[in-house]
Amino acid sequence: MPEKATKIFDRVARILAKEDPADQLAEGDLQSPDYDDLRKVWELTGKIQASKAPEDQWRLLQDKMHADAERKPRIFALKPGTDGIQNRFAFYALRLAAAIFLSFATYWSVDYLFLTTGTVTTVNGETRVVDLPDGSIAELNAGSTLIFSKKKREVRLLGEAFFQVQVGNEKFVVESNATRVTVLGTEFNVRARGENVTVAVAHGKVSFMNHNTPGEVLLTKGRMSRVQGQSPPTSPAEIDLDRFLAWRQGRLEFVRTPLAESLSEVERHFGVIVQYENVDIEGKTLTASFGANQNALEVISAVGLTFGWQISEQDDIYELHQ
Repeated sequence: MPEKATKIFDRVARILAKEDPADQLAEGDLQSPDYDDLRKVWELTGKIQASKAPEDQWRLLQDKMHADAERKPRIFALKPGTDGIQNRFAFYALRLAAAIFLSFATYWSVDYLFLTTGTVTTVNGETRVVDLPDGSIAELNAGSTLIFSKKKREVRLLGEAFFQVQVGNEKFVVESNATRVTVLGTEFNVRARGENVTVAVAHGKVSFMNHNTPGEVLLTKGRMSRVQGQSPPTSPAEIDLDRFLAWRQGRLEFVRTPLAESLSEVERHFGVIVQYENVDIEGKTLTASFGANQNALEVISAVGLTFGWQISEQDDIYELHQ
C-alpha cells in the first residue's frame, strides 16, 4: 500500500473506531478513493455480529462440541470497534480453549487405544505364548509382533504365530499385511515375511483372502496357501506340518528354501547377525534339518560347509566368505 494511503487508512481507522475525534480527518482525505473503499468495508463488517465476551465464546464452543451431527455449522466474526481489546482477548481465549480441547481429545484417544488393545512383541531369539482375552492362545515366533483387541476376536500379526482358537459364536480374525484369515475355532499358523503371507492349518478350517484381490480359499487340516504381494491366495496344497511347525519345538526345517530366506530365519531364531556379502547366494536353496539342541555356530557352520564357504564370528556376528 502507498505511504499516503497507509496514513489515510490509519487516521480513518482510528476515527471509525472512535479512538480519535472526527475532526482529525483532513478534508482531502474525504475525497480520497481509499477513504471511500475503507468506509464501505467498515460498513460491511459492521453487519457481522459476534459475541464479545469470552464466556460467550466459550459457551458457543461448548455448544458446538456437543451439537448433533446434523446441526449446521455457525460462523462468527469479531467486529472491529472500541472493544477491540475484549475481542482480542476472546480470540486468544478461544485459541487456548481449542488447544486444551485437542490435548484432551488426543489423551482420550490414546488412552482408549491402550484400554482396548494389547501388544506383544518378541525379539530375535525369543518365542512367547500369549493368552488372548477370548481364551484363544497365540504362540509367537521370534521377531514378531501381535496386536490384539480386548473387545473383539481380532488380531493383527507382523511375523509368525501359531493360533489355537477357542470355539465361539463370533468369528476370529487375523489381519496380516493385506491378508485376512477368518475362523470360528481351529488351529493354524500364519507366517508373514516381507510381502509374503503363508497360512497352514493344523485342525479345522479357515478362510484366507487378500484384500487387494477378489476371491478367497478355504483351507483344511494339512493344507496351506500363500499370498505374494498383490496376488490372490494360491490354491490349497498339502504341507508337511511337522516341518512347517518345527519352530514350535525350537527346531529349524528348510525344504528347498531360498538361501537368503533361510539365513534370515537363522538370524531370527538365534538372535544373531549373518553377513554374506562376500559370497554368491543367488539362486541357491537350502534343504536341512536342525535340532533344538544345536546352536547358531553349529547351524551356520553347516550352511558354510554345504556350499564350501568359510565362517568367522565375533560378538554374535557371523560372516560367510570364500
